[in-house]
Amino acid sequence: MPPPRAVRSDRSLLPEQKSELTVCVMESNEIKVSVIIPMYNVYEYIRPAMDSVIDQTLKEIEIICIDDGSTDHPLEVVKEYQKADDRVRIVTENNAGQSVARNKGITRARGEYIAFLDADDFFEPTLLEKLYNAAKEKDLADAIIQMVG
Repeated sequence: MPPPRAVRSDRSLLPEQKSELTVCVMESNEIKVSVIIPMYNVYEYIRPAMDSVIDQTLKEIEIICIDDGSTDHPLEVVKEYQKADDRVRIVTENNAGQSVARNKGITRARGEYIAFLDADDFFEPTLLEKLYNAAKEKDLADAIIQMVG
């Protein structure tokens, strides 16, 4: 079995999370990247974040949205996306914090790599494709990007 892989944004990780992510095992050959989006009271931000993932040039992705007990109803917005795009998966939980939400996403991820997106951020349209291709070309177990500016 090939080693597990993770693609992640350095901006959205806590220092103690950086080393724990490469221990999860991915299962599906069809899904290249699992995008995990923890959500807690992000109603006003979730549409731009979801649009940025849906519109990625890399189409072989799954989008795992973890509702962490939000009270402002971003779940209703994400359900609209799920109806229109079968790559969207939803997990709901009682509020347990971003780390727990991410870990729940990791356990459900089926992609070869994992990417995290904070619900108030967005990805450039070619980000996942560029990261995936670079990781495959260089046979990387993980890739970390850092946002500058």
